[in-house]
Amino acid sequence: MRELKEILFNPAILSLIVLVGGTFFLILFNFALKAKFARKLETLMVFLYLLLMMELRIFPFSVLNPLALVEKDKTLGSAAAQMGVYLFFVLVLSSRFRDFFQNSLLVFKNPGLTVVLLLSALSGFWSETPELSFKGGIAMVVVSLFTAHIAKHYKLQELMALFRWVSICTILPSIVVSIAIPSFGFDYDKGGWIGLLRHPIALGTFSALSIVLWFCHLSSTKQQRSLCIAMIVSSTVALVGAKSAQGFFILVVLMSILAIRQVLQRLKFRQSVLLSILLAIAGTAGTVFFWLNIDTIFAANGRDLTLTGRTEFWPQIINTLHNHNPFLGYGFRGFWQDWRGAENPARSIINANNGFIDLAVQIGYIGLFAFLVSTIAIAIGALVFAARQRTTTSIVPLILTVYIVLANFSETQIFTDVYVWFLYIYLAVSPELDISTSTARSRAQPIVKPDLIH
Repeated sequence: MRELKEILFNPAILSLIVLVGGTFFLILFNFALKAKFARKLETLMVFLYLLLMMELRIFPFSVLNPLALVEKDKTLGSAAAQMGVYLFFVLVLSSRFRDFFQNSLLVFKNPGLTVVLLLSALSGFWSETPELSFKGGIAMVVVSLFTAHIAKHYKLQELMALFRWVSICTILPSIVVSIAIPSFGFDYDKGGWIGLLRHPIALGTFSALSIVLWFCHLSSTKQQRSLCIAMIVSSTVALVGAKSAQGFFILVVLMSILAIRQVLQRLKFRQSVLLSILLAIAGTAGTVFFWLNIDTIFAANGRDLTLTGRTEFWPQIINTLHNHNPFLGYGFRGFWQDWRGAENPARSIINANNGFIDLAVQIGYIGLFAFLVSTIAIAIGALVFAARQRTTTSIVPLILTVYIVLANFSETQIFTDVYVWFLYIYLAVSPELDISTSTARSRAQPIVKPDLIH
């Protein structure tokens, strides 16, 4: 890496890079002035943006991910180069960013989300490492603003089409890498595949989501059936290889929601109400049965009630938070700081392994409460959207909402896996999912298929 930097920053090489980059910029900018090409280029950039959100562990995605800007060992030159790449494409697509500031105001339509963003951005004022917290909080705010801009321009059907292609570019290479290069794609400590992602749980949960999204697409269209089946099989292989219990659990829950939706939309109103009541009773009975037999169930699956030690850490983290600042927390990325040695707030605590506790320890109980309020608002919007549309794909917002919640139960993903944050922001600000929008207006707007999938 050091030799590579010396080569890149050689005056002759650097001048050549600037010359080629400038020429490339002028060519793209000239084409971007044409509306049709600008739309295609923007769609491609959104696709690449979603790939960056996946935090893939390969170059250049590993160094261009937004949160890479807040890494402790990030050099000024590296940060400047990363910002230069962002600026390059913003300038090229300047015609598509004319309404950016207007669209960015969408993040304030959800009061809970507004509080979460403000606490994240301002947490440097009470953090023990203010520079790190300020950079991290501002990075998440900027990601949120760009997501709001995307939400204004891309309807759910368009975004999910791009997201399915993101799953192709994540799942398939992860399978290949896990098998062909186990030193890179296999976690010997956890005993499962990680592929291009950071942890077997990350691969497992994303694979579960991929299965459900491709199954939704398969159920709603006669096109791309072979591709749908191939990706369902591939995602299942990745899920099995990751050996993630959380991934399997999420898959069962999400597929159950999808199955219930399929049944309800084929019944008359009274029948659907009766079935909903019966399912609620069955769900309650199943939950009671689970808790009454929890010891036997966990033992049969080779696991203990501490969720492999997770619940032993949770009281320690909560106690540490209470002794510090329970309402505002330690600041964004202000808790897990092993490089500080004895001054590390986490000290002997390895990981929270729970997104809600991790969120509370960073932005306090105020932030956690605001997040829960915003999530409830998102869930209500998703339910209203499903009730209005009554199509297979209309259940996707609810599936994504449930996924966000379940993915953070025994692993932290809301503040670490940026694609989960992206989905959370999109669901919170999308005008299409606004419960105040009338059914007539939502149906009157045509849905344009992304040029990328043609």
